[in-house]
Amino acid sequence: MGKILRVDLGTGKLAGLNLPEETLLRKYWGGQLFAEYVLLNELPANIDPYDAKNVIVGMTGPVTGTGFTPGGTKTCFVYLSPATRYTLGRAATSGYFGTSLKAAGYDGLIISGLAQQPTYLYVGEDAVELRDAGRVWGKGARETEEMLRAESGHPDARIGCIGPAGENLVRAAMFVNDYNHTAAHGLGAVMGSKKLKAIVVWGTQRPRIDRCRFALEEGVAAPRLQRCAKAKERGSRGLVGRHHEIELAQHGHHRRSPRLGPKPRGAASLFPVPAPVSVGRGNRRRTPHRKNRSLQRRQRVDGHVL
Repeated sequence: MGKILRVDLGTGKLAGLNLPEETLLRKYWGGQLFAEYVLLNELPANIDPYDAKNVIVGMTGPVTGTGFTPGGTKTCFVYLSPATRYTLGRAATSGYFGTSLKAAGYDGLIISGLAQQPTYLYVGEDAVELRDAGRVWGKGARETEEMLRAESGHPDARIGCIGPAGENLVRAAMFVNDYNHTAAHGLGAVMGSKKLKAIVVWGTQRPRIDRCRFALEEGVAAPRLQRCAKAKERGSRGLVGRHHEIELAQHGHHRRSPRLGPKPRGAASLFPVPAPVSVGRGNRRRTPHRKNRSLQRRQRVDGHVL
């Protein structure tokens, strides 16, 4: 996409910024790292998280919206944390929000300032603007999402919003999108302090992929190469899943497994069980169990078991 949207809620000014040069993007690879770089250059020192000068930076990753997974749906937000009041706050979400933000033509958002009234940000191919959110202020996240989607006129618009917890500056309030995807760690509280109720995104654009065929071939080949490398390093056990591996270990297979140690290890070492309890006289030993508790209740007469 190549653009970042800068939003000043106080003045209502919206501006599209070009992404920095490629060398910087390669140095700060990924949505979260680049967002942190931007935040450290935007955030003033010695402010409170609920100060209007606090900045929310939200960035998608290089593969967001491309269809490659995992990571193809991620959006990461960073800000001054309301939980600690002086450290980095980080919130990441999945769903369709990041994909739709790119489809609208933007790789990320930089949000600052304080709105005079409840507001939501609309980012779409048809318009980019701040809109009145008075009608949905006080509503829950699910109801807000449904109302703003209908108001946008696009059934496939995606909404990320806050509920009453964020509006009332609960420090653990979350950002919710697509009904059940959340960006936690106080992002909702920071949005509430700015009177930013929601962000609505919509578009139809797709990110351009350089060397698409090469990327597809590498994506298909990489897991196979990794499996082969693991198999070569660890023997046939490299192709065995972790849960299956534990099951085999319980039965004594793969006794010289590098992961489980050079010596044979069975179920007793992975999942300790109580020692068997003696029942009656002599060498007869049984493990306590509900079905054979009667064995433990045998009466003794003159030292003999009846």
